[in-house]
Amino acid sequence: KNLIYRFMRSHIIISLVFLILSAMLVHVQFSFVDRIYSSVSVPFMPMGIILGAGLKPDGMPSETLIDRLKTGAKLYQDGKVQKLLLTGDDGAFRTNEIAVMKPLMEGFNVPSKDTL
Repeated sequence: KNLIYRFMRSHIIISLVFLILSAMLVHVQFSFVDRIYSSVSVPFMPMGIILGAGLKPDGMPSETLIDRLKTGAKLYQDGKVQKLLLTGDDGAFRTNEIAVMKPLMEGFNVPSKDTL
């Protein structure tokens, strides 16, 4: 009997937490709907900067870094930038993000002459 009571109580608590978090998410989405953009108008610039976002322990780029590179490649392909400046290290010079970023940009059809 005591085990069933604890199970029911924990189930109710978990359900309430889920409902509260869901309500908070809905509130935030509706409160800031006028500040959420699905597209952005970008003016032409001679150079764009892609900031590093870290490498995984195996040396592969983080998901954030890949997203940044894809966004930069899209800006390049759309003619919004002529060149892309790649930046990044871990602050202690143990990793070289740029050495990982440059070949990825070539894979995204950005010539190496246009990445610095």
